[in-house]
Amino acid sequence: MINLAAKNEEDLDKLGYNIIVSAISLAKNNIPVALAVYDHESVKMTTPLLQSRGLMLKVLKTTQELVIFADPLKYLNTADVSRLRSNTHRLGLVKNQASQVLAEVLQLEYRNLNNNAKLNPASKALLEVFRKADKQSNILIISQCNHDAEALAFNAFQLAQKGNTVIYV
Repeated sequence: MINLAAKNEEDLDKLGYNIIVSAISLAKNNIPVALAVYDHESVKMTTPLLQSRGLMLKVLKTTQELVIFADPLKYLNTADVSRLRSNTHRLGLVKNQASQVLAEVLQLEYRNLNNNAKLNPASKALLEVFRKADKQSNILIISQCNHDAEALAFNAFQLAQKGNTVIYV
Protein backbone atom coordinates (compact mmCIF):
# COMPACT_ATOMS: atom_id res chain seq x y z
CA MET A 1 0.00 0.00 0.00
CA ILE A 2 1.40 3.36 -1.02
CA ASN A 3 0.01 6.70 0.11
CA LEU A 4 1.24 9.36 -2.33
CA ALA A 5 0.44 12.29 -0.02
CA ALA A 6 2.99 13.96 2.24
CA LYS A 7 2.74 17.14 4.29
CA ASN A 8 5.89 18.91 3.00
CA GLU A 9 8.90 18.62 0.68
CA GLU A 10 11.08 16.82 3.24
CA ASP A 11 8.43 14.18 3.93
CA LEU A 12 7.89 13.86 0.19
CA ASP A 13 11.57 12.97 -0.25
CA LYS A 14 11.42 10.43 2.59
CA LEU A 15 8.29 8.91 1.12
CA GLY A 16 9.84 8.57 -2.32
CA TYR A 17 12.95 7.02 -0.80
CA ASN A 18 10.90 4.49 1.21
CA ILE A 19 8.87 3.52 -1.84
CA ILE A 20 11.87 2.94 -4.09
CA VAL A 21 14.02 1.16 -1.48
CA SER A 22 11.14 -1.12 -0.50
CA ALA A 23 10.46 -1.98 -4.14
CA ILE A 24 14.15 -2.71 -4.80
CA SER A 25 14.30 -5.00 -1.76
CA LEU A 26 11.20 -6.91 -2.83
CA ALA A 27 12.34 -7.14 -6.45
CA LYS A 28 15.83 -8.29 -5.46
CA ASN A 29 14.31 -11.16 -3.50
CA ASN A 30 11.88 -12.04 -6.33
CA ILE A 31 8.83 -11.46 -4.15
CA PRO A 32 5.67 -10.91 -6.22
CA VAL A 33 3.88 -7.70 -5.25
CA ALA A 34 0.43 -6.27 -5.86
CA LEU A 35 0.29 -2.48 -5.52
CA ALA A 36 -2.47 -0.40 -3.97
CA VAL A 37 -1.67 3.27 -4.64
CA TYR A 38 -3.81 6.17 -3.41
CA ASP A 39 -3.62 9.79 -2.33
CA HIS A 40 -5.84 12.03 -0.20
CA GLU A 41 -8.56 12.10 -2.86
CA SER A 42 -8.84 8.73 -4.54
CA VAL A 43 -7.37 5.40 -5.56
CA LYS A 44 -4.71 6.05 -8.20
CA MET A 45 -3.76 2.50 -9.19
CA THR A 46 -4.10 -1.12 -8.18
CA THR A 47 -2.31 -4.00 -9.84
CA PRO A 48 -2.42 -7.77 -9.91
CA LEU A 49 0.71 -9.55 -8.71
CA LEU A 50 3.81 -8.12 -10.39
CA GLN A 51 7.23 -9.68 -10.81
CA SER A 52 10.47 -7.74 -10.29
CA ARG A 53 10.70 -5.87 -13.60
CA GLY A 54 7.02 -4.92 -13.71
CA LEU A 55 7.14 -3.83 -10.08
CA MET A 56 10.07 -1.50 -10.65
CA LEU A 57 8.45 0.07 -13.73
CA LYS A 58 5.19 0.73 -11.84
CA VAL A 59 6.98 2.06 -8.76
CA LEU A 60 9.15 4.47 -10.74
CA LYS A 61 6.04 5.79 -12.47
CA THR A 62 4.23 6.02 -9.13
CA THR A 63 6.92 8.11 -7.45
CA GLN A 64 6.41 10.77 -10.10
CA GLU A 65 2.86 11.24 -8.78
CA LEU A 66 3.77 12.13 -5.18
CA VAL A 67 1.82 15.14 -3.88
CA ILE A 68 1.94 17.55 -0.97
CA PHE A 69 -1.24 17.58 1.09
CA ALA A 70 -1.34 19.65 4.26
CA ASP A 71 -4.08 17.96 6.26
CA PRO A 72 -5.90 20.55 8.42
CA LEU A 73 -6.70 17.86 11.01
CA LYS A 74 -4.08 17.00 13.62
CA TYR A 75 -4.01 13.69 15.49
CA LEU A 76 -2.33 13.02 18.81
CA ASN A 77 -2.26 9.26 18.32
CA THR A 78 -3.87 6.91 15.88
CA ALA A 79 -6.58 4.64 17.16
CA ASP A 80 -5.47 1.39 18.78
CA VAL A 81 -8.23 -0.80 17.38
CA SER A 82 -6.96 -3.98 19.05
CA ARG A 83 -7.04 -2.32 22.46
CA LEU A 84 -10.46 -0.83 21.73
CA ARG A 85 -11.89 -4.27 20.88
CA SER A 86 -10.24 -5.87 23.93
CA ASN A 87 -11.61 -3.22 26.27
CA THR A 88 -15.08 -3.54 24.76
CA HIS A 89 -14.97 -7.31 25.23
CA ARG A 90 -13.79 -7.03 28.85
CA LEU A 91 -16.44 -4.45 29.69
CA GLY A 92 -19.08 -6.75 28.21
CA LEU A 93 -18.17 -9.35 30.83
CA VAL A 94 -18.91 -6.97 33.72
CA LYS A 95 -22.57 -6.69 34.59
CA ASN A 96 -23.08 -3.21 35.99
CA GLN A 97 -24.65 -0.05 34.60
CA ALA A 98 -21.45 2.03 34.29
CA SER A 99 -19.57 -0.74 32.48
CA GLN A 100 -22.42 -1.26 30.04
CA VAL A 101 -22.57 2.46 29.21
CA LEU A 102 -18.79 2.61 28.69
CA ALA A 103 -18.96 -0.50 26.49
CA GLU A 104 -21.63 1.21 24.37
CA VAL A 105 -19.43 4.30 24.00
CA LEU A 106 -16.51 2.13 22.89
CA GLN A 107 -18.77 0.29 20.43
CA LEU A 108 -19.82 3.67 19.04
CA GLU A 109 -16.14 4.60 18.58
CA TYR A 110 -15.48 1.29 16.80
CA ARG A 111 -18.44 1.77 14.44
CA ASN A 112 -17.28 5.34 13.72
CA LEU A 113 -13.76 4.09 12.89
CA ASN A 114 -15.28 1.43 10.65
CA ASN A 115 -17.45 3.94 8.79
CA ASN A 116 -14.59 6.42 8.34
CA ALA A 117 -12.24 3.67 7.17
CA LYS A 118 -14.70 2.53 4.50
CA LEU A 119 -14.78 6.03 3.02
CA ASN A 120 -11.00 6.46 2.91
CA PRO A 121 -9.10 5.86 -0.38
CA ALA A 122 -6.70 3.53 1.50
CA SER A 123 -9.52 1.08 2.21
CA LYS A 124 -10.87 1.31 -1.31
CA ALA A 125 -7.42 0.61 -2.77
CA LEU A 126 -6.94 -2.33 -0.43
CA LEU A 127 -10.27 -3.86 -1.41
CA GLU A 128 -9.43 -3.53 -5.11
CA VAL A 129 -6.06 -5.26 -4.64
CA PHE A 130 -7.54 -8.13 -2.66
CA ARG A 131 -10.03 -8.69 -5.48
CA LYS A 132 -7.06 -9.13 -7.85
CA ALA A 133 -4.79 -11.07 -5.48
CA ASP A 134 -7.23 -13.04 -3.36
CA LYS A 135 -5.01 -14.75 -0.80
CA GLN A 136 -3.32 -14.31 2.52
CA SER A 137 -0.51 -11.80 2.25
CA ASN A 138 2.09 -9.69 3.92
CA ILE A 139 0.93 -6.09 3.69
CA LEU A 140 3.65 -3.45 3.48
CA ILE A 141 2.29 0.02 4.23
CA ILE A 142 4.28 3.00 2.98
CA SER A 143 2.54 6.10 4.26
CA GLN A 144 3.15 9.29 6.22
CA CYS A 145 -0.03 8.36 8.15
CA ASN A 146 -1.78 11.64 7.53
CA HIS A 147 -5.30 11.56 6.06
CA ASP A 148 -5.24 7.74 6.14
CA ALA A 149 -4.07 7.16 9.74
CA GLU A 150 -7.36 5.91 11.16
CA ALA A 151 -8.20 3.86 8.07
CA LEU A 152 -4.77 2.19 8.17
CA ALA A 153 -5.12 1.42 11.88
CA PHE A 154 -8.57 -0.09 11.35
CA ASN A 155 -7.55 -2.07 8.25
CA ALA A 156 -4.32 -3.29 9.89
CA PHE A 157 -6.38 -4.69 12.78
CA GLN A 158 -8.86 -6.36 10.42
CA LEU A 159 -6.09 -7.82 8.24
CA ALA A 160 -4.18 -9.15 11.25
CA GLN A 161 -7.38 -10.81 12.50
CA LYS A 162 -7.56 -12.67 9.18
CA GLY A 163 -3.99 -13.97 9.52
CA ASN A 164 -2.18 -11.39 7.39
CA THR A 165 1.05 -9.74 8.47
CA VAL A 166 1.05 -5.93 8.43
CA ILE A 167 4.34 -4.02 8.27
CA TYR A 168 4.65 -0.22 8.40
CA VAL A 169 7.56 1.46 6.63
